[in-house]
Amino acid sequence: MRVNLWLFILIPLSVAAIFGLLELARPLPDPAQSIHVQEAQLFTGAFRDPQELSGATGSVTLPHDWRRTDNTSRAGELWYRIRVPLQVPPNRLWSVLLPEVEENAEIYLNGAIAGRLGQMSEYPSRYSTRALYFTLPNGLLRSGENLLDIRVKTYPPGQGYLGVIVLGPDDVLRPFYERKVFIKSDLLWFFVAASLVMTGIIAALAWQRPGESVYRWFTAQSALWSLSTAVAVTVDPPVNGVWLLTITGVASTWFCATCFFFALRFIDVRKPLLEKIILICAFAGTLFNLAAALITPAWLHVVVPYSTLVQMALGPFVLAAQIKVFWQTRDPELFLMLYAAGIVVFFGFFSMSATSGLSSNVSGLYLFYATPVILLAIVIMLLRRFIFALEQSESLNRSLEERIASKSKELELNYQRISAYEKEQSLISERERIMRDMHDGVGGHLVASLMQLKSKQDGSAAAADAGPDVAANLQKALNDLRMMIDSLEIGEGDLNVALGMLRRRMQEFLQASGVELQWEVQDIPAVAGLNPHAVLQIMRIVQEAITNAVRHAGARTIRLAAATRGPMICIRVEDDGIGFNVDSNTPGHGLRNMQHRSNDIGAELGISSGTRGTRISLTINTAGTLNP
Repeated sequence: MRVNLWLFILIPLSVAAIFGLLELARPLPDPAQSIHVQEAQLFTGAFRDPQELSGATGSVTLPHDWRRTDNTSRAGELWYRIRVPLQVPPNRLWSVLLPEVEENAEIYLNGAIAGRLGQMSEYPSRYSTRALYFTLPNGLLRSGENLLDIRVKTYPPGQGYLGVIVLGPDDVLRPFYERKVFIKSDLLWFFVAASLVMTGIIAALAWQRPGESVYRWFTAQSALWSLSTAVAVTVDPPVNGVWLLTITGVASTWFCATCFFFALRFIDVRKPLLEKIILICAFAGTLFNLAAALITPAWLHVVVPYSTLVQMALGPFVLAAQIKVFWQTRDPELFLMLYAAGIVVFFGFFSMSATSGLSSNVSGLYLFYATPVILLAIVIMLLRRFIFALEQSESLNRSLEERIASKSKELELNYQRISAYEKEQSLISERERIMRDMHDGVGGHLVASLMQLKSKQDGSAAAADAGPDVAANLQKALNDLRMMIDSLEIGEGDLNVALGMLRRRMQEFLQASGVELQWEVQDIPAVAGLNPHAVLQIMRIVQEAITNAVRHAGARTIRLAAATRGPMICIRVEDDGIGFNVDSNTPGHGLRNMQHRSNDIGAELGISSGTRGTRISLTINTAGTLNP
């Protein structure tokens, strides 16, 4: 990270901190438009109303800190009397503003109650973090001297405080009061809400990343910060003052401890001895607060700040470890954390000194106003990490896209090679099939014809009748060649066309033999996977069945039927010839060829014969048993 970016981060943080300090220390309303009371008579004792006031202790100068006066250092309630001379009664609404008070007050004007806020019991309402404002009813102010009596009650005793009192027109004082309310109350509640939101976000990160304890420690410290701030700004808490102080002390002690552990885990440094001391001090502070609440509650207000100060004394050791790591790494996030921690430590020591009585409580507690500095630092770090993670993700995506594009090209090339190889293998397989079919069909017929011609040339006696056989073999070769060509031209699995072409090829042969063909072929859907080889085998089986019926059975009528039954295709060739005994007769060459062809394509061949004729059935299962 460059220096200018550091300045970009530090300048808004510094401006925000300085603006907050200046806003808190704003001057009182213009004295020319209001009355600023800085002198008052002091009355100590348990008086119920202003008429009982007697035996003034003396005059005090406002602001008045009870802890710095011997005769009020143990008091729990004091009365202040101010004499306000007016030449003429005001002709507009007036108010009384108490910019700083500890903890609650009620106001009387000329002996009549003019305003009371919250409860004035043993544990009064807590208005220590906000200004008090009372509107004076019309008619209470009069010409001449007016007596303004203010009763201030606090807990614990001796911790009271009253700042300068301001009287003036309501339209002059109210804007200043509303600004004070915003700064000392509304803004703090906003910080509590923001801190709780941040706590929830970091807690979710801690849940998702159980191995990184830094998120758990930050969740704990943020939750304790929210609790401490909420307790400080709550006017009427649900618990009494003793246990409220105890909760505050314990929360402050453990807040310091969790901050130290978060700081150490953030720089990924382990200091076992220092961590043990931090935990021992945290447990000891907790026990001291509980013991004081149970045994000596009157001293609890002393134990609470000093137990926290003891824990804060360990801060320089943690800070030294962070500075050492930053000096070695120059990590910008660590620098930002050190800057924010410095603001918190400064405000923290200032507030703790005011709470413990070491300094005046004029402007209240500044520690709560360090929240935006911490939140802004964390937001910047999380945003920086998010941007870094986004850049890494985009870089990885680009790299992944490049790798995917490269792999896609490789896959495309491989696919092209595989397609070319498959095409080549398909052509080779088809050539082999055609060669095999030609060898088994056309080749066999041509060899038989050639042998018969050679026999005729040799002049053997058996060769005298070779002429008709040669012609028959050549016709068979021609028919086989035609069926091979037909099987190549037929679309894949289209048995309707295959059987129709076979019918056309055999029509002349059937007519010459005087045989009637009964055609009962239904519409058969195309069968996927039924390649030209399988179609050719089916056509040869049907052809062989028809030829056998004509030549050997003496049939006069042949019925060719084909239909589908679910996944099955059934083709039947029936004739009215003389038939034969299937069980006793040895199958001839034609029947063996038919059986071989049906086995070759995974079909089932059935043969039945009797005195009424012969039936050849071929059953083809299209559900997966068909051989390619």
